[in-house]
Amino acid sequence: AEDPSSVIGKMVHYAERARKEGMLALEEDSENENDIFLRKGLRLAVDGTDPSLLEKILNTDIDQLQTRHKEGKQILEAGGTFAPAFGMIGTLVGLVAMLANLSDPSAVGPAMAVALLTTMYGALIGTGFAGIFEGKLEQKHGKEMIACQIIIQGAHMIAAEESIGNIKMKLGAIMPSVEE
Repeated sequence: AEDPSSVIGKMVHYAERARKEGMLALEEDSENENDIFLRKGLRLAVDGTDPSLLEKILNTDIDQLQTRHKEGKQILEAGGTFAPAFGMIGTLVGLVAMLANLSDPSAVGPAMAVALLTTMYGALIGTGFAGIFEGKLEQKHGKEMIACQIIIQGAHMIAAEESIGNIKMKLGAIMPSVEE
């Protein structure tokens, strides 16, 4: 997701262009826009879609996006939950191997190593890998949701032909959420 402040800059630019050159001037911009969500918002505005309907359509897209993000997060969450358990299973296997060979002192060391290593791997994968990536995914999701809200509000205001000052002010009001 793009930085929300740059999305605001784009929306203000598109609003200024629509104001000066007419709404159809944004048709070319929408074709060249890399952000799929922004492209869709611009196309809806250019097509003359009622601003409230435009907002509903884009909010439906956000709901689908949130569902996809939630599924990805759940995969990492499950990895973080089950990895330590699998590490403990490996620990038990190592301990059983160690206890089975107590008569052979040379076999105790490698079995104990298996027991300790599997515990470490489970902890590293569960908290180090899955936990870190889950947190990063959550952070990116939040940033993308703010950018999407800016796009929805911006496209709505462009379609409603609101003044540039109002667009800057309303979109700028969304920004404090980024700092939190």
